[in-house]
Amino acid sequence: TVISMGGRGRGKTAGVDGRGGKGGKGGKFTAKGGVGSARPGPLSAEEALSEAEVLIERAERAMRNRESKKAHSQLVQAVEMLREAGVEATSEGSLLLASASGSLLQLDDEERMCQLWKESGAVGETIGKLMGPEQRMAALNMSDAALEQGFAAAGIAGMPLDEQSHMCESRAQVAQLLSEEWERQAEALRGRQTELSKQAMGHAVECATRAVALYEESSRLFLCCQAGAEWEPEPDVDLLNSLGSALMHHGRLLLLAVRHAETDPASSQTAEAQQARKVGQKAVTRSLECFEEACSRCDSAKGDDLSEVLKDWAQALWDASSLVPTAKAEELLRKAAAKAADAIALQMVPLPAYCNLLGDVLCTTAEWARDNPDTRVVTSAAPPATHVSVPATRDVSAGASASDTHGAGLHEPEYAAGAEAALRFYARSLEEGYSRALRVSSRDLRAQMGAADAWLGSARALAAIGDGARAAEALRSCIERYSALLRTDVALWMEQKVPPAERAEARYNAACALALAGNGDECRQLLVSILAEGGATPAEIAMDPDFSALHAEQWWQQLLT
Repeated sequence: TVISMGGRGRGKTAGVDGRGGKGGKGGKFTAKGGVGSARPGPLSAEEALSEAEVLIERAERAMRNRESKKAHSQLVQAVEMLREAGVEATSEGSLLLASASGSLLQLDDEERMCQLWKESGAVGETIGKLMGPEQRMAALNMSDAALEQGFAAAGIAGMPLDEQSHMCESRAQVAQLLSEEWERQAEALRGRQTELSKQAMGHAVECATRAVALYEESSRLFLCCQAGAEWEPEPDVDLLNSLGSALMHHGRLLLLAVRHAETDPASSQTAEAQQARKVGQKAVTRSLECFEEACSRCDSAKGDDLSEVLKDWAQALWDASSLVPTAKAEELLRKAAAKAADAIALQMVPLPAYCNLLGDVLCTTAEWARDNPDTRVVTSAAPPATHVSVPATRDVSAGASASDTHGAGLHEPEYAAGAEAALRFYARSLEEGYSRALRVSSRDLRAQMGAADAWLGSARALAAIGDGARAAEALRSCIERYSALLRTDVALWMEQKVPPAERAEARYNAACALALAGNGDECRQLLVSILAEGGATPAEIAMDPDFSALHAEQWWQQLLT
């Protein structure tokens, strides 16, 4: 997350320009003199602010050019310059400090991923050191305190309301980062130190609550600054999007906390748990309302990107589908697919990320249909789609294997009905999502993984309804794609910033496909590697129905022990 330090216009949201879109107010600070110019004595406050801004701008450029070491050095220099000049708590200095700190955390996240990939043989420039949890939290707390003081100083100095709104938004961004950091610590402690994990999750919820309140205050100030204008005060589209994201994060934390408490029947029935569930559900609902309003207020003449807002709305609907009762998930998934398709339709050349989102939503819908056989609403609401295109084949021996391995015990009419519905959505995920993304960028790894996963899901569904021949053909397509993925140089995974965990998941799914296709020897080799690298536990593999046909093999028990 890059915390913006410029003024607010309409349009651009990331980087040092803030929301200085078309017709908007650009960055507030201007450099006077080059960084590093020889000066007698310490810098004045004005000089420190000016040179720190230039350093941050250069660091942002270096980050875009993947020059991590240079960017890190410039950001650290900017932070030290602001603190030495004693301006980090001023309205201008606090924004710069928060921007630099946010970029340092982003570099640290990228460094962590690079370190993981380097263990797999990737080569690339890295900073060479990581921030510990305490250092990350300290950087965010320092920014939080500085912004709070800077905001108070801005109010005393009579700063214009639009600039106060922007400062309030920056405070909200830092509060949300703090919430995410506490959540990360809670997850790291879960299962090992339960009480500390609960405390960390409590802090995460508190920070998320504060982020929502600050975004709401920022929105209020933005409306107030338009008082007396010739037009009716209008909310800012980007602020509505940010508020929607903050509300979804807040709701998700509360509902997840309730789900974790459900493992203890006594805790889950308390008044506190019931209230948390109610507040969480309300936050999710409000989040979706914010995205809907943002979409309705988009104006391309003011620099708003309707396609991007639709994508964000689709993402929010998809996220919400995992937080609501099962009966309500279908409607949200259907809306998410429609909004993602609308976003793509507005683009002259579909962006792979948008196509992948549509593919992911449709795959999730397929899984929902498979697990909920009563799919009358889903199938009636979905537009017509062709079945998975699997050429006829004369070799049905592999088809029998596929049907026997995953379809055993799953030929009941209810499950078959769900599988038929799932096939429709897997076909759409390939046709409308992943295949379209690959036509634009054949090297897109997420599209390749999505396509392979969709073929695997199709193979399982076809086996479940007893169509062994088409299941075998789907498995061949699936295995071809997984094999190509796993042959891809690690440097490309690193370049596209795909986490190593996603490649590990692709390897596991490839093993599942090999097992379903009856390729026991290849599956065994891959499982040995997966277990050695910690990609799965013996218990997880033993319980997976995809490997049920391997239980009779002599090497199976030896593998798991």
